[in-house]
Amino acid sequence: MDETTAKEKFINFLTRYGHFLWIAGLAFIFMTVCSTCSFMYPNNEWVDSNIYFTVGKAMLKGKVLYRDIFDHKGFYIYALHSVAYLISHRTFIGIYLVEIALAFVFAYAEYRILLLYLEKKYALICLPFIMFASYSSFTLFHGDSAEELVMPFMAVSLWYLLEYAKGGKVSLIRYAAVGAFAAIAFWIKYTLCGFYLGWAVIMLIFELKDKTWKHLLAGIGAFFGAFLVVSLPVFIYFGVHGAFKDLWEVYFYDNLFVYSSGTRGNIVGFIKKIFWPLWVFIRSIYFGLSFYLLILPGFVYLIFTKDINRREKAAIFTTYGCMNFLIYAGGRGGVYYGFTVCMYAFIGMVALCKLKFTSKALDKVLKKFYVVAGICVFALSGLSLAVNPIRYRVFSPTSSRVQYKFAKIIEETHFSGNILNYNALDLGINTATDTVPECKYFFKPNIKLDEITDTQKEWVTEGKADYVVCIAPLPEAISEKYELLATARQRSDTRIETYYLYALKEFTK
Repeated sequence: MDETTAKEKFINFLTRYGHFLWIAGLAFIFMTVCSTCSFMYPNNEWVDSNIYFTVGKAMLKGKVLYRDIFDHKGFYIYALHSVAYLISHRTFIGIYLVEIALAFVFAYAEYRILLLYLEKKYALICLPFIMFASYSSFTLFHGDSAEELVMPFMAVSLWYLLEYAKGGKVSLIRYAAVGAFAAIAFWIKYTLCGFYLGWAVIMLIFELKDKTWKHLLAGIGAFFGAFLVVSLPVFIYFGVHGAFKDLWEVYFYDNLFVYSSGTRGNIVGFIKKIFWPLWVFIRSIYFGLSFYLLILPGFVYLIFTKDINRREKAAIFTTYGCMNFLIYAGGRGGVYYGFTVCMYAFIGMVALCKLKFTSKALDKVLKKFYVVAGICVFALSGLSLAVNPIRYRVFSPTSSRVQYKFAKIIEETHFSGNILNYNALDLGINTATDTVPECKYFFKPNIKLDEITDTQKEWVTEGKADYVVCIAPLPEAISEKYELLATARQRSDTRIETYYLYALKEFTK
């Protein structure tokens, strides 16, 4: 009797909470395999991640963002890396833990969206395919992009919107949650707020059509109230340090008017300025091909199906369009820019499951759900590793990487954090040495400011930096103050780079 009761309790537990365990397992497996922040990889060598980590660490140690230490992303991405630094000083394990948590949020949001259109067993078996399509895509890059950190909150917001479009409600708490999510996106990388613009426009139209005036006004208040609450730490930080001017100049002015590239002065330049963003967007489909293979057929299904109402279609197409417009309007587009689009992969799975042939096959196969689910996860996680362009670094020792080789040399000479990445992005030496750079422009960002170039040249010609690292030989003038300590060749993504480490001559005597 007791055994039967225990068995029933276990089955009841799995029925009620098993999907949480399933989602948590998927989040752990796919982030461990796909992100170079995980313990499977010796380090995350992506220059952007190392910039975030260095700046976050510098903020913890008293430097003021934008005024004393330079980069042009938003406050919260550095605050997050400050917390990650407290967890692990020389690795990205702290970010890896955050990635797992955010992957859980994303998978849960996708699961709730799938439940709007599919039975529970279908929704559960679709999840590993969505996770594979999303996190094994080239757009994840090394992991730890602004897009990866923001996307799960977008997925939750999309779930709220589609549930409302299907006849549900958006409570004031949900309005406030989406306002908070929008603020996080704004203070990480505000070009990612296009999705929330589309979300707000659709909600406004729906509420006006439904003539729910009071609820709409209360919702607007909840949205902007939460937005302001989340923005408050940013205002306090820059207010306390008297750095509002730096916030405006770097995060807003430079990003709006300096960072975006453009061509002026002739008809060719004018045409290029119009069509270049379109080309950049088309190229992003290639980088995100793994999830676009689900999204594009899903969009075709969405256009023609009568199983999904007009409001749901409008919600999906409007948020997708607004999001991509704001991301690519400036004409810039890294490999990782399109990662947020992966949250629309659910529509491809819905379309697939709605096919008569597929639904019949699934009904037969899913009679042994646990066996099928296990095979799917094993196969897809293995495939994720197989297609990962950085798989050659799996379980490599940290000592095999240039960053830690150079760190050891620095520690054996003078061990200073006064390191300059000359004419290069952050090469990860400050992460490997657990040091904070002294130069405000400790790396060369992808932004055209004479002040940055002039400052870096000054630090080299006057010997202000103790160590200089780069991926190309420096000007001959460097020999007056510095001596080449070491060179090393290392594969970086698909290229072989040569790294150079220079030190002041007084340290090499």
